[in-house]
Amino acid sequence: MDRQTLEEDWSRFYEVFYGPFDDQSAAMHSILKGKESFTEQAFRSVLDKFVGVNLESSKLGSDEMPS
Repeated sequence: MDRQTLEEDWSRFYEVFYGPFDDQSAAMHSILKGKESFTEQAFRSVLDKFVGVNLESSKLGSDEMPS
């Protein structure tokens, strides 16, 4: 596919996707906030399960390494 067609397709996708929302900026903000929340949760889970670091129980800024 050529670049122009791809840009038109994406433009149409966003138009259809965000069209039903009264405030498209608020809709995008909610989606991005959800993605950030999911990413943080996944990161914390990996740290806890595979690295052994639990950010909820460890003191940030402490010089001690988790055992």
